[in-house]
Formats: sequence, C-alpha cells, structure tokens
Amino acid sequence: MKSVHSILLAILLSASPTIANASIAVVQSLARGDGVVVKNNSSERLSCSVSYRGESWSDYFELTPGAEWDDPYESDRVFFYCQRPVEQRVYRVVSANRYIFLREEDGEIRLYNIAAQ
Repeated sequence: MKSVHSILLAILLSASPTIANASIAVVQSLARGDGVVVKNNSSERLSCSVSYRGESWSDYFELTPGAEWDDPYESDRVFFYCQRPVEQRVYRVVSANRYIFLREEDGEIRLYNIAAQ
C-alpha cells in the first residue's frame, strides 16, 4: 500500500509544473512530520500579518524565500494576509494543514493548501 506522502507527491507531480517543482521540498518536510503551516516557495520577500479568531491583526512580519511560519497557538481560525505581490485577499489557514506561496505565470503570488494532516 502506498504511503500518503507518495500519493501526495504523485498528485503534485501531475499538477502544473510550477506547483510540482516548488512542492517537492514541502513534501519532504511533511515526511519528517514538521509542524509547518505556511511556507514561502516564491522568490520574493513577503510582508504578512495574521489574525486569530478574526480579532486584531499582528504587526507585519517578513516571510523570506524558503522561510516557514507555523501557528504557535494551533488555533482553528487563523487568517493570513500579505501585501503585494501576493494576491490581495485574506486567507483562512488551519494549523492541521500545509500551505505554500507560489508565483503564478500572471506574476501574482497565491497561497495553496497542499496537504491536510
């Protein structure tokens, strides 16, 4: 029987080349059991903020290329927002899931949920 990680890798490799290539390191991280929630797989320094349970937003923090952010509170309602070049929207992230930022062909960076724990 195939492991969940090998099945996930097969799905990602059949997806767009951008997602597949950028996701290999994240799949390896998942195999180690890391508690990563959000990883910046773009080549840009991102300026982001978080809100827990829809309350006040944190100060902006830098998420450098390859950097990972995890939810220290394991909250079920975490909202993530980054300034441009990230797509201008509020993302809801759940700590039991894994997310990556990727630059698309249109130049915008978007957040993708790639795996549930």
